[in-house]
Amino acid sequence: MKKYSNWSLFFPLCFLILSVCVSDVSAQKAKPSIKLGAYYFAGWSGKCPYDDGTPENDWAKGMPTHYTKKLATDFAGRTLVWGWRDDTQELMEKQIKLASQNGIAYFSFCWYWRDNKGPINPTAIESDSKHLPMNLFMKAGNNNLMEYCLLVANHREAEIDGTDAWKQAADYWIENYFKHPRYLKVDGKPVIMIFLPGGSDKDGLAYLQDAARKAGFPGVLVTACGNASSENGYQALTLYNTKPREGLNLDEIYPFKLLADWNISVWQKRENNGMPYIPVATAG
Repeated sequence: MKKYSNWSLFFPLCFLILSVCVSDVSAQKAKPSIKLGAYYFAGWSGKCPYDDGTPENDWAKGMPTHYTKKLATDFAGRTLVWGWRDDTQELMEKQIKLASQNGIAYFSFCWYWRDNKGPINPTAIESDSKHLPMNLFMKAGNNNLMEYCLLVANHREAEIDGTDAWKQAADYWIENYFKHPRYLKVDGKPVIMIFLPGGSDKDGLAYLQDAARKAGFPGVLVTACGNASSENGYQALTLYNTKPREGLNLDEIYPFKLLADWNISVWQKRENNGMPYIPVATAG
């Protein structure tokens, strides 16, 4: 992991596992040797697309975007501790408190371009319900307990297409996020992760570095979720998740150790490829 050997990125469902590890650190009163983060996908805000007021879809009334009929029927009675929504200021502050008490140092919020393959649409970006929890984090009274950064989810329906669009995105990120006092930085450089590095624009990322320097930052740590090179504007690698590629049957249950060992093997391979790697631990 070279220069960034003290950085680690963990998937949100590791909260319970990490709480065990952190209790040991706290008992020894030692400073953690790594900074743990969690990807934060805000699918539990907004309005369920099936919430149309019809009797047959009554199950969707008042539910968030990613609530499904299967959750309402096959898994009825298994409501989350804080319910199916995570879109209030009070709840975000509870999540910050819970995460920070269990060793999570930052959230990497999924961020979406609007409009797909078009020019920037700030109104659509600001009104996207998937950005609401991040906005609540930025305003939280206890956000001094954590930091945050962006995972640019530039996949289908949120593609940033062309140099001009990437320049517009760069200006928007710098002005609206990087300048926030709780934005995650390494050596003063704001950290940003690109979900599909193959869909990025080399000239656009070069502009991001220049614009960030003009804004007073020493640059930006641009991290690829997958394979990428410094020639294309990346300084580090990570993943969104990873699992064994062969030999798994979706109808069977496997021990977690199989997944944990696989993740460690990926870390070891990535450490030797010439670019710093932020390890990811996949859960479930």
